[in-house]
Amino acid sequence: MIGLRDKSSDLDLARHTGGAVGLVSNQLMLEGAGGIGGLLAVHDRGTDPNSTADDLDYVYLYDGNGNVGQVIDPNAADPNTAVKAKYQYDPYGSRIGSDPNEYNQPWRFSTKQFDAETGLGYWGYRYYSPGMGRWIGRDPIGEVDGVCLYAYVHNAPCGSTDAQGHQAGPWIGNPCLKPPPPPANRCDDCSLTCTSGAGQRALGGDAGGVICRPDGCRCACLDTRSYPGGPPGSSANIEQRCALRHEETHVSQGAGNPCWGCSEPDASGLSRAGPREGVCGFDYPRRTECSAYGAEVECLLGALRKGECGADRGCVERLRAALVETVVTACRLYRCGAAVSNYADLLHRAQIETIKRACPVAPAGILAGSTNLAAARVRSDAVSGLGEPVGCRK
Repeated sequence: MIGLRDKSSDLDLARHTGGAVGLVSNQLMLEGAGGIGGLLAVHDRGTDPNSTADDLDYVYLYDGNGNVGQVIDPNAADPNTAVKAKYQYDPYGSRIGSDPNEYNQPWRFSTKQFDAETGLGYWGYRYYSPGMGRWIGRDPIGEVDGVCLYAYVHNAPCGSTDAQGHQAGPWIGNPCLKPPPPPANRCDDCSLTCTSGAGQRALGGDAGGVICRPDGCRCACLDTRSYPGGPPGSSANIEQRCALRHEETHVSQGAGNPCWGCSEPDASGLSRAGPREGVCGFDYPRRTECSAYGAEVECLLGALRKGECGADRGCVERLRAALVETVVTACRLYRCGAAVSNYADLLHRAQIETIKRACPVAPAGILAGSTNLAAARVRSDAVSGLGEPVGCRK
């Protein structure tokens, strides 16, 4: 994208080109040719609007995160004077060092416009303060992207980005964030890995998890003591199937996803898969768990509604208890929302009250029979009394 700037009035004239040149504000840069790292050059008009004698052209160079690193005059007679401005930043975008004689231009950290007087950057939806390391306005999409409404990219700026100021995500262009290679085979023998002694040891006593194999396969596994299974139509069989759905959701989440990785392998070559610590934001692991618990709840609800237990009342009661335990665990450990009204007709009054005590919020979504991760919503710590999550203070 090429920007156009009128030095006589300091206006960004690209706003009036109807998109023909490209807009140097974040909102339409994303719709046009640019975005973070997408500003290629600026044509800077001189002081006389009727003459091009003092017009200048500048080319922009970037670091690996899409931050403006250098501004170059491609027409400079001396290569030693071609660099008109150089920029270095700390992880939150504060500039490190400056030159009073450099070319004065506003596009810097994340290719956003920064105001010289306030030091604030404009992302399209809200303003950001690199000195504070946070937004100065609340997240316009509320708590969908996490409970910290002012935190910048979940306080994980080294591996994350926020293109417009309302939802963080991994900076895929970052060379440190490379998606895992595809498996070497079809991974249709995961059951053998999961039930083997090595596979059970790799779970480390957890009721379930995703195991990484040396061939690149990631297997959804369950602890055989926690979920022994049983004949079709039994509660043990249904609970095992639904718990496996939970782990299979994690396998899908990690497929080709640079936010996921595998731990160091043990002596058998097996390891555990999960979200990479701090790479895609402190709230990302919680959201993946809420989505997986949502899949498990949906499975249990489906079994109850379809009458898979038949006339076995004991099976029905065990599935009800499993449903309540799953919802309560998700709420207490991961602050997932639970829309109790969606399945109140399937539970006893005491069970409903148990869920309400553990899950004081009931937004439609995560534990309401929907596994849509984008619908994840939780209450703020001040309202739910859960305590401030790590990273909210920055």
